[in-house]
Amino acid sequence: MENLYFGLISWMSFDDSASILLLGNAKEYNDYFTNMKCRVCCASSDEICMDTFQKEYASSFDCAIGIEILEKEAVPNKLLNIIKILLKQQGKLFLGTDNRIGLRYLCGEVDPFTQRCFDGLDNYATYLSDKRKTQLSGRCYTKAELKHFLMGAGFNSKFYSVLPSLETPQLIIAEDYTPAERIAARYMPMYRNPDTVLFCEEQICDDFARNNALHSVANAFWVECILDDCFMDVKQVTLSLDRGEENAYSTVIRSKEVEKKVVFEKGRSNLEKLVQNMQRLQKQGISTVLGKQKGESYIMPYVNAMHGDVYLRNLLRTDADEFLKCMDYFRELIIRSSEHVCENEQGIILKNGYVDMIPLNSFYQNGEFIFFDQEFCIQDYPANAILCRAIVSLYEQVPKNEILVPRDYMWERYGLIKQLNYWDKITREFMNGLRRREKERTFYDAHMRNEWVTNYNRQRLDDTVNKMDFYEEYRRNSCFEDLYDKKIFLFGAGKWCDKFLAFYKSDYNICCILDNDESKWGTELHGVPIVSPDSLVGEKAAYKVIICAKNYKPIFRQLKRMNVMHIGIYDANYFYPGRQMLNIVSSGDTNKKYRIGYLSGTFDLFHIGHINMLRRAKEQCEYLIAAVTSDEYVRIHKDKEPIIPFEERVEVLKACKYVDEVVGVPVNYAGTVEAFQKYHFDCQFCGSDYANDAWWLQQKKFLQSHGSDLVFFSYTEQTSSTKIRSLIDKGLL
Repeated sequence: MENLYFGLISWMSFDDSASILLLGNAKEYNDYFTNMKCRVCCASSDEICMDTFQKEYASSFDCAIGIEILEKEAVPNKLLNIIKILLKQQGKLFLGTDNRIGLRYLCGEVDPFTQRCFDGLDNYATYLSDKRKTQLSGRCYTKAELKHFLMGAGFNSKFYSVLPSLETPQLIIAEDYTPAERIAARYMPMYRNPDTVLFCEEQICDDFARNNALHSVANAFWVECILDDCFMDVKQVTLSLDRGEENAYSTVIRSKEVEKKVVFEKGRSNLEKLVQNMQRLQKQGISTVLGKQKGESYIMPYVNAMHGDVYLRNLLRTDADEFLKCMDYFRELIIRSSEHVCENEQGIILKNGYVDMIPLNSFYQNGEFIFFDQEFCIQDYPANAILCRAIVSLYEQVPKNEILVPRDYMWERYGLIKQLNYWDKITREFMNGLRRREKERTFYDAHMRNEWVTNYNRQRLDDTVNKMDFYEEYRRNSCFEDLYDKKIFLFGAGKWCDKFLAFYKSDYNICCILDNDESKWGTELHGVPIVSPDSLVGEKAAYKVIICAKNYKPIFRQLKRMNVMHIGIYDANYFYPGRQMLNIVSSGDTNKKYRIGYLSGTFDLFHIGHINMLRRAKEQCEYLIAAVTSDEYVRIHKDKEPIIPFEERVEVLKACKYVDEVVGVPVNYAGTVEAFQKYHFDCQFCGSDYANDAWWLQQKKFLQSHGSDLVFFSYTEQTSSTKIRSLIDKGLL
């Protein structure tokens, strides 16, 4: 991302008359200060150690900023004493420095100086004993060590914990302050090398905070160093620089007020929208933390109350009845937040949809939810989408054994389950757009933790764990996850790839097939080109590689060596839980016996018998899938040529009011087992002439063993495709 280190000062204020000394990586700020009237001097540690520099600039600077300077000094006290000479009596020094026992290093992040894991945790003892002849080019320190250096130089200090890093700060928390909200909900960990990470950092940081240990294991520190006792009145800073210049804010919490400040000029108009949104919500009877716009800031009173997110999550663990009562009220607030455009299959459509109206952005006080930070408003937005996001945020990272009300119950309670995939999709699209996931894809892929790699790393540590366990879990859970808006590469051009294409070619954006066999390069499978794995090199678009091979382990390791971040494993024999079927939205008629029904056939010479079958099937299910066999299938399995071509038969079925979805039947995967493997229907409907057929009875037994069913319908005896074809052959039609 752009503007590395910029976040550390983006929230601070400087007098135009101030003189600023920039040291180390703080030189990155030079352009920032050129837009002000401040006098700025950039210098290296070596330069300020020169007598001529000290004589010229003694007692000259109001502020000195040094980032990652102490780490490279053999004697940090010496440098601090020199900086003290250069500052005015009321001057301040701000230091940005890594913490060698920070959370990210505990989780497996590599040390910036040794490029190895855990070296800082043992104070570099292992590294130095392994490489006695190699001197460290630098080293990180703990909070206690830094305090010792500063006290020795005569500085009073106030430490601010920085998460996740100096380069990409998202949270800056004063050492005497414990956040009232969940820390994990406000930041995304970033790493130099995420492939070495062992734990989910954001899931453990709140435990450290509750045990008063967060400020000892912060990933980095922003240190305010002064010669008197007049520190800034700042408790916490929340930064959103990852959202681009239009949506970048710094939110500064002080003792009596909270300032939400625009970081870039482009965000000024969005600040005005925030003011309008808060006022509109207030008029709708929604309690809000109202403030006043002052220049490029929105000033709000400090609210000393429990966060709505924390309150509801506590109820989720302790009081099911009260939790449901509060969630019913929360849903009511969402519905009341705006005028209603209409009500349709998606539920109530709000004229103004405040997509951030979730518990995380509220306080709970005296039985009321009080909302803040409602920056975003989308016109004609479903209330259910906001409610769905609120529920997801509440259940995030809460162990299932601690939950009194299952999440599935919440989906059913509010009628969300039938379009759950849609709510999830539009929420993802909003968040990915806000965080510029596509524009910054290269950065995110290089620095964000991959969950499956993390699990793999943890299992490798334990020699008693069967090494198959990781692959087994990965195989069963990775294939259809996170395919939204991604190009799909398949790896392996064999039988499993053939089946994947037969099943899903029309469902996903499959770019090409990768294979290590050079003889296959330049050929095609189901019309998809087969190319070398080297084709991935330089690929900039968001993509995922799905391995379609029985012997997938060496391919998995090959892709990891190629630094491929998103990998799935497809098992042609495994029954995935239906997540690949994304577009099923039932009619909502819950009085019917089955939810999803399936019926397959040739449907040649469409007639009243077909209509009767489809009508009777639809009477028993909410959503009916009609599968049409291809021309090739008819030739191979029925030894005849269809009179009506496949494409036309499909269009005829699409026009039938009893059919909700029309699909093609893969030629080589046309059986009941394969159909159930993809669609997970609740019942298959079939003609009664097969009711006593041994093969069909086996299929019925199979479906019933998987919680599905097979129902036989009698045909319309006076009319059939065979009779019509016979009349055509005789020239009677």
